Amino acid sequence: MELRHRVLRRIALGITDRALQEIARDPQRGLRSLVDFGICTGGPSSRALLTQIKSSLAPHSHYYQWASRVVEQVDPLRLRALAQALASSLVYGAGALHQRSRQIGFPLPWCIQLDRALPVGSQLLEEAQALECHTFLLQNLTVREACATAMQAPNAFFLASFRAKQLREELINRLQNVKNLVVTVELNPGEEPLDTFQRLRDSGCLFGGHLQRDGKIVPALERGLQDRLSRAGCCFLSYLSPPGAGPEEQRRLTCYVQEDRAKGKSSLPLLLPSLDLNWVAADIAPGIPLWRASPEIPLLTQLRIRAAADRRAVF
Repeated sequence: MELRHRVLRRIALGITDRALQEIARDPQRGLRSLVDFGICTGGPSSRALLTQIKSSLAPHSHYYQWASRVVEQVDPLRLRALAQALASSLVYGAGALHQRSRQIGFPLPWCIQLDRALPVGSQLLEEAQALECHTFLLQNLTVREACATAMQAPNAFFLASFRAKQLREELINRLQNVKNLVVTVELNPGEEPLDTFQRLRDSGCLFGGHLQRDGKIVPALERGLQDRLSRAGCCFLSYLSPPGAGPEEQRRLTCYVQEDRAKGKSSLPLLLPSLDLNWVAADIAPGIPLWRASPEIPLLTQLRIRAAADRRAVF
């Protein structure tokens, strides 16, 4: 890592460390400091999102209660690891990614998705970080596979998706020791794995849930669900459009999440990956919001093939 990046990383970590300590004493001041830091260091789209969040931070905003709960509930080492990883991805890492893209002549992804475990001897994580890609989504992996993957890259950030039945007590104990891994649990209609959430909370994990909505939102029912998840220790809730959802359904879902964010009255932050990933990518890696990588093929080879295909499509 270049000296400049090491210095910026240390500055970012110092600011986030102080903000996390301040949240424990004064949630309003600490959370505003953290949001202001993101506004000052993020790109235009990220600043727009954070500015919207800041505008909803009224004196009685539920975000303050949420921030205080997260700082109290989540293992401090895990929060610091998360801050370090996000600094790598969103602060100095953004400029580094642009620089590396110019050097090699084609866009690099901000976020890499892995749908299966890395084979023995794979260098994909090392290669990705050498290219300044530090954020990974893990899907369809077992808990053991996800933990092993995250432990190979302690300075990167991993978000792993699991079904509740995968999260048995002995496996949650394994998650407890992996500080740079955030968990999101699938929520199916009629199922609320509150016992699983409570075990994750008791283990100091940072976790949330994700569910599909077709745009037919009943706000009162959603608010009740969000409150129950929050009481069980859930730290965020992601809304996904189901496969085959049309533009109107996606528009209604987007409007619901954005309006709820603006009001700041939900008991936990609502995420909309289809929108949020594109917003961040617009600042960091235009053209590649999310790259689904093959673990068996060197990452740079995959990206070169994609870049060549894009050039052929243009001509």
